Amino acid sequence: MTDTTERGLILQDLVLAASNLFIFLLLDGTLSATGQWWIAAVIALVSGGLFAAADRSRVGLWALFVAGVAAMGGIVWMTTLDAHPVGAFTRLFLGLALGLGGNRFVFGVVRPVPDYRRRRQARAE
Repeated sequence: MTDTTERGLILQDLVLAASNLFIFLLLDGTLSATGQWWIAAVIALVSGGLFAAADRSRVGLWALFVAGVAAMGGIVWMTTLDAHPVGAFTRLFLGLALGLGGNRFVFGVVRPVPDYRRRRQARAE
């Protein structure tokens, strides 16, 4: 594993986190006015845990995949019922940004990237 591969992995995930943050800022950008900050916090904790699990095993990667499909299904279902809470939807982007960015900062900048994730990245290149 080269040092540039690990740097590329860290940069890739931090750019994805930054793009989610940018989408949140474009769509809404406020937290205190609505009082729905807790939605972003819950999504950040759950997604951060799923991203950390996906970095460590194939089971974690499948859990992340299933959670993503379930979230997309929930969004489609809420939209068909005309019950889509736009505020909660924008908090999804903030939570994903915090979860992914936090995971990659801790396990990439502060501590090394887990071996399973490094091997997966090397196979992708």
